[in-house]
Amino acid sequence: MLPRVLLFLITIFSAFAFTIADNCNIMHEGKFSYMADDEEIVVVIHDTSLTEYHKKGTIKTKLEWVNSCEYNITVLRVNVPSFPMGPGDEMNVKIRRVEGREIYYTATVKAVSWDGKFTKLDD
Repeated sequence: MLPRVLLFLITIFSAFAFTIADNCNIMHEGKFSYMADDEEIVVVIHDTSLTEYHKKGTIKTKLEWVNSCEYNITVLRVNVPSFPMGPGDEMNVKIRRVEGREIYYTATVKAVSWDGKFTKLDD
């Protein structure tokens, strides 16, 4: 009896993990937005680059996928006044779940983490 239950749980977990990873592909290319300090920031992902468009400037980064649901960015250029990151700084982003066009993530920079949400703007 126990092996059947264990096999069932492993099968359910595997299917769930595959579904999450498959849904993460929504984030691999396109245009997205997120809110920070009452400002909508537009993010464009293409190949190995991620560019953020703020009202007062842009942030250009190099993008590297760790797996389907996790990526690292390295800042290349920043011209947003008083932005807390600069060239060479790195950020890790883990996608926690995807619900339609909303992508929920946890970002970490210099051992400080926070949760956020992207919204997919295009196909």
